[in-house]
This record gives sequence, C-alpha cells and structure tokens, in this order.
Amino acid sequence: MLAALRSEIRKVLSLRSTYIIFGLGMLLVLLMNGWVSGYKHSGDTGNSFTAGLITSTLQGTSFLLGIIVLLQITQEYRHNTIYYTLTFARRRASVILAKVVCASLIMLGGSVLFVAVGVASGVIGVAASGDSLGAQSIPWGEILTRGGMYAWGAGMYALILGLLIRNQVGSIVVYLFGAAIAEQLLGLLLKLNAGYLPFMALEGVMMQAKTDGVFSPEKSMAIVLGWIIVAGMTAWLLFKRRDAN
Repeated sequence: MLAALRSEIRKVLSLRSTYIIFGLGMLLVLLMNGWVSGYKHSGDTGNSFTAGLITSTLQGTSFLLGIIVLLQITQEYRHNTIYYTLTFARRRASVILAKVVCASLIMLGGSVLFVAVGVASGVIGVAASGDSLGAQSIPWGEILTRGGMYAWGAGMYALILGLLIRNQVGSIVVYLFGAAIAEQLLGLLLKLNAGYLPFMALEGVMMQAKTDGVFSPEKSMAIVLGWIIVAGMTAWLLFKRRDAN
C-alpha cells in the first residue's frame, strides 16, 4: 500500500500539468482575493470578511485541484502506463486505495495552501487600500466540515469520472461542462428534488441561503457522500474486472 501511494505521489509530481494548473490557481487567488476582494473592495469589511475569503477561495479552486486528480488518473490510460501499475501491484484494490488517498491529499493539502494565500493576499489588499480589518468572526466548525467536504467531494468526483471514462478529454469535458449541463436539464424535470443530483448537491454544501432545488448543507453533504460511495463502488468493481485498456 505504501509503495503504491509513493508511486501515485511521484506520478502527480512528475506531471507538468500539475504545476501549470496549480500556478493558474495561485494567480486566480491572488487576483480575486488580493486585488478584487482586497484592494478594490467595494463594501463593508466586517467581521465576516475573512470567512468570506475562505469560502470563495474553496469554491473557486476546488475544481482546479480536481483537474489535477483527473489528469493524474487519465494520463496512465493515455500513455498505457496503467499496465505497469497493475503489473507491480499485488491487488488492484491497493491501487484504488492509493489513488483515493493521493487524491485526498491533493484536494485537502492544495485547499489549505490556496486558503492561506487567499486570506493573506486579501488582508494585505485591504491594508494597501488604506482600510483595516476589525475583529473577525470565523465559524471554523462550518468551514472545516463544509469546506472540507466540498473540496474532497470535488476530488472524489474527478477520481471516479477518470476511472469510469478513462479518456482524458472526455473526462475533463464531463467534469467541467457535461455534468453541469445535464443537471441543468434534469433540474427542469426534478424541480425541488434537483438537490439529489451529484454536482447540485456538491454546490449545496457551500450554499449560504436557501435556494429552490437545493437542500440544507447537512443534507447535501449526506447526498454527496452517498454518491461517492455508490459511484465509487461501481468504479472499483469495474476497475477490478475491466482490462487495463
């Protein structure tokens, strides 16, 4: 298991796309938090300013980190290196588990780093504009549970789609656009029950106000976890039985 995990981490670090996407994410965070929300802020920098920075950073970067997970999975199929991965592994289950742990580290570790940079740049931006922040009220319990679930859920969705589709371009299109378009159409039919859809439920985890078709954050987290378990088991069974190609 440890050998498989080290192998997965090396794969992520060896991909040039990892650094490109991570760099783009950093630029996005610095621009939106440091410049737009910080230096150019046009509103009250009240006691929820920092909490807002954390929430917006998680929502803005989680899917970028998910692309890193997706590329790491599909790159093996694109270059047929999956054969070597499966050859050196005693059991395919250990490969899947290593990929899950690696994806979790990418999502949670990357989110912490993005949030740290986002909050720092936002505070510096406010100070550079001539304003100052007062005492901040940060609901750490909600941020850690809801924010962590949002980031981890986005990564697990990416992992599952990569394992099921296996094609790099197809997986990215579905992850970024296809699923959202399909859920918008299904939402017209499901109406108030649209919150049961996977990506709609994921957005519901971070929703601050009640919206039609979106459930409470707690219920949305349960739905997301249910989708991850069901779809993840399906991906695992197919990974065990399907040929590498």
